[in-house]
Amino acid sequence: MFEMIVSNICCCIDLRSGGIIVGCVEAIYSCYSLFSIPLDKNLYGLPFVIGIIIGVCLLYGIIGNRPSYVSFCIYVTGILLILVYTPLVLLLTYLPFSEKEKAADIKRGLNTCSICSVILTYIWIVKYSVYKKMKENASGLAFSGVALSV
Repeated sequence: MFEMIVSNICCCIDLRSGGIIVGCVEAIYSCYSLFSIPLDKNLYGLPFVIGIIIGVCLLYGIIGNRPSYVSFCIYVTGILLILVYTPLVLLLTYLPFSEKEKAADIKRGLNTCSICSVILTYIWIVKYSVYKKMKENASGLAFSGVALSV
């Protein structure tokens, strides 16, 4: 079975440190975005609250060595990836049938969705790699202790 796992982030940062950086950036960006929206548009703040929860769970899972919190982040980020890929597919199917005036706007939206989807997919792969590494270390540590005597 083919698994998408990376061992380093950007070829120079180890996986644990990179996961902590991703969690911090997610939490800080979501906090900044949440507090920068006007108070009368509270509904628009919901994605940023979800981003804060994902970032904090990722940080707590990595620092506390709790793979269940990291797996929660993987599932929620996977759902968000599906929500990003849906407009991408819709834009691709609508582009050939659009008018010339709207085609430029659709191409701009297509480019934005493509860039976001590539970045979010790489971040998801990083989170998944952190989770797999934590699970491997946990299973290896369970059997590498002192031998039991009968």
